[in-house]
Amino acid sequence: MMKDYKLCEWCGEEIEKGRSDKRFCDKHCYNNSKNHEYRNAYGPIKNNLEAYKSSYRALSRLIKRFGSGNKIKLSTAVQMGLNRKSPCLLIQLKQREGEFSQIGNLAYQVSSDLKHIQIYSISYGRSN
Repeated sequence: MMKDYKLCEWCGEEIEKGRSDKRFCDKHCYNNSKNHEYRNAYGPIKNNLEAYKSSYRALSRLIKRFGSGNKIKLSTAVQMGLNRKSPCLLIQLKQREGEFSQIGNLAYQVSSDLKHIQIYSISYGRSN
């Protein structure tokens, strides 16, 4: 009779002991495999959230430093942490032309020559 053998799905070593449906040779290989799966499944989401938070913090600092609606060099904004690839909503503001990128309660617009941005604070609902 031939002996059936299985290989560990992570390291490829032969699994000598255990149940017939055992997939990993030990807990170390099991953990490495699950960590790898988790990183592949949730890595892009985590990176997008980090970019979103970084961009929001940068815009908050810029609006406090330069004020709302003032032209700010795009290079300055990028140096402070603005990530142009971070997820955002595209919106239009009343009495303003063009599309704005919204992150949280802030909206910014990049100039057509890609040298400056303008940041505006968005208020929701009634203010006291």
